[in-house]
Amino acid sequence: MDAQLPYDPFRGVESVTLRELLEDVFSDKIDYDYEGRDPFSGENALTVNSMLHGDEDRPIHLIARRGNAKCIQLLLDAGADPNAMGDMSCTPLDEAVSRGHLEVAHLLLQAGARIDPVNELGYSALGLCSPKGYKPNSKMFCLLQSFWPGVVPPDLKSRKY
Repeated sequence: MDAQLPYDPFRGVESVTLRELLEDVFSDKIDYDYEGRDPFSGENALTVNSMLHGDEDRPIHLIARRGNAKCIQLLLDAGADPNAMGDMSCTPLDEAVSRGHLEVAHLLLQAGARIDPVNELGYSALGLCSPKGYKPNSKMFCLLQSFWPGVVPPDLKSRKY
């Protein structure tokens, strides 16, 4: 677990509903764009796969950064895409790996997150935590390697570590 945890209003809370989670994640957008209307119904309803703030991140990216495994599972159960590309082409797995959130990374991998997409910074999730990566983490590296056999990229030469 990180020494200094990021803001997370749901850390330590026994149960959270999907609506509570999405209201927190989209709070700025709701205040600005929805002015008293229900943001989760109608033509422009916010969903688990809606973008935040125009930077291409989705709720699953933010929650992966926070490191809250219960909330990640809630989003995954509601249909959030574990391979969604966000800001700088980072995936939720990139966010969890770069912050050392082992349990969140494991849940994303179990949900089908790929470890081989390379983001705009030039790293794959595996490359981020590799011994010579940007954020070396041996436990994370072993976890990701254990999921490697199931990944078949379209071009084997595209793998970067």
